[in-house]
Amino acid sequence: MPAQSQPAARRPETQFRLAYMACWLPDSILIGFPRSGTNFLQSVVQASTNRSAKSIYGGRPERTRTAISLKSHAPSPDILNRELTKLIKPGFKTQKIIRLFRDPRDVMISYFEMFGKHTGERPAQTEFLDQLFFAAFNEGARKAQSPRNLETLKIVSAHRLSVRNWIDFQDPEVRTLRLHYEDMVQNPLETFSQVLDFLGSNDPVAQDSLKTLVSQVSQSDRPRAVVQGWKSDTAQSRYGSLISEVERRLGNEIAMLGY
Repeated sequence: MPAQSQPAARRPETQFRLAYMACWLPDSILIGFPRSGTNFLQSVVQASTNRSAKSIYGGRPERTRTAISLKSHAPSPDILNRELTKLIKPGFKTQKIIRLFRDPRDVMISYFEMFGKHTGERPAQTEFLDQLFFAAFNEGARKAQSPRNLETLKIVSAHRLSVRNWIDFQDPEVRTLRLHYEDMVQNPLETFSQVLDFLGSNDPVAQDSLKTLVSQVSQSDRPRAVVQGWKSDTAQSRYGSLISEVERRLGNEIAMLGY
């Protein structure tokens, strides 16, 4: 009799893949608009816990330990669920979400610089908010998005969605924590202790990591980790048109966030 094929679920390669995914599933998801301080938060969490805290768009972290947190820039729960399905595991749903916000004027100044670095384009400041949101994302991130969002979702619309979807997000099956970038800078020990407690970690805050300002635009001479840096004379001189555009078109979101 011909040998019967082994059920797919019992094949060694399937078992290995399932074990791989099981040790990679994150404890929590960090949601924040690009340039809101997500890299800074992740770097402190990783240094403090000695566990992986990476980007959902950056490929799987090491297999030897579960990721304590993965960050996403998804502007809505629907987009996040699509990313989780495409990049983590179909049907995966996190039980913890950290929601991070920052003054939109500082966000857009930083995003404007990152956009130019990643796309090679430098639109006029008055036109920046109408650029495609996912244009500056890497290929892995773009593959997880719907064609419609890739082709039509603009930066201004993505920010509106992000604020309105996540500011008061509630799900009976998900614990959430709302943070502001300004608190991480002005009250770092208290804020990061709150983060670690939320994540279920008993580790102390790695204070040396608080000095590390993580950025993908590290070559810029623009001051970083400055609360309300948009108010400075330098920022007003360099980005005055962009700041005015942000206040005009995202004024409601600025107010909703309490800035």
